[in-house]
Amino acid sequence: MNFEAKAVTHVGRVRSENQDRILALDALGCYGVFDGMGGQRCGDVAAGIGLTVFQNYVESSGNPAEVTWPFGYNLELSLDANRLLTSIRLANRQVASHADRDPKCAGMGTTVAALIYRGQKLVMANVGDSRIYRLRGAEFSQLSTDDTMAALMVSKGVIDAQNVPAHPMRGVLMQAIGLHGEVEVHIREEQVEPGDIVLICSDGLYGVVDAASITGILGNATPVAERAQALVDRALQGGAPDNVSVILIEFSD
Repeated sequence: MNFEAKAVTHVGRVRSENQDRILALDALGCYGVFDGMGGQRCGDVAAGIGLTVFQNYVESSGNPAEVTWPFGYNLELSLDANRLLTSIRLANRQVASHADRDPKCAGMGTTVAALIYRGQKLVMANVGDSRIYRLRGAEFSQLSTDDTMAALMVSKGVIDAQNVPAHPMRGVLMQAIGLHGEVEVHIREEQVEPGDIVLICSDGLYGVVDAASITGILGNATPVAERAQALVDRALQGGAPDNVSVILIEFSD
């Protein structure tokens, strides 16, 4: 199956610097968004370290017999799921280690939402609140899992899902890369169908642009690059109080 991808990031209307980092490894079918957090506490450093460590391991781990697995190998997961899991755990270790060594970076962290496409299968992983969506036909669905207080409250039945966008705890992260010694990585595997459109984005997009608007843009019969830019432009029109990052991938026969 063929695919076309486009990655775009923008500082937004309010922030003075872009602390998002985007990864696009077309040859490996690997893509990811890292949204640095910590403001003056080195959010851009956290995202940069996270991306670099993640990329290095993904690039070196294509052959499982030629790489070490520092956290072990989970036989219940696919090779690519193990690659993502290990890459993120290594990134978590390195970001936390840097924060320990540099007092001004204490408390820094980064989200990650990433995937590998191979053999008509999409393997996805995330930590934090950067998201992965899929548009299949008319169905627009979130494939990632939010690590926010509001999402936890929904899972516990404290609030309804429709109340999350307006809830004051919607942006409070329960975990992110670099904040703790261990991190729970959400893994999901899905078969890809022709016509599927996959979106990876930071909260700078979905926090400003509603799902109906995102779906409308994704469904336009325009080139992938134009739709990716249109998503960023819509966030900018909405004020873009945060950095905005978008990776758009469309699959075809």
